[in-house]
Amino acid sequence: MREDEADRRIAKLEQAVHDLYALLEIPSPYSVPDAPVVSGAALSAPSHSPQMVVSARVLAEAQAGRMIQAVKLQRQETGMGLAEAKRTIEAAVRGH
Repeated sequence: MREDEADRRIAKLEQAVHDLYALLEIPSPYSVPDAPVVSGAALSAPSHSPQMVVSARVLAEAQAGRMIQAVKLQRQETGMGLAEAKRTIEAAVRGH
């Protein structure tokens, strides 16, 4: 397994653990690595869904009007489905 593939798989697993804690409304003893911080808060989807973090790279693509590239990158980083990735990015952009 290549190192970049292993890193992506680890990131997906870490995000899944984080999402499970959020879904169960239990404070996570783990932090999501490289989570972007803006004004002291991580960018996330609306509170009615499990917290999903958007990386600084994804946010930059979306803010530059390159939503297709942003969605592709979000899916690569998190393993999300197409619709979920799009909704998460749109929520992060609105919250920024």
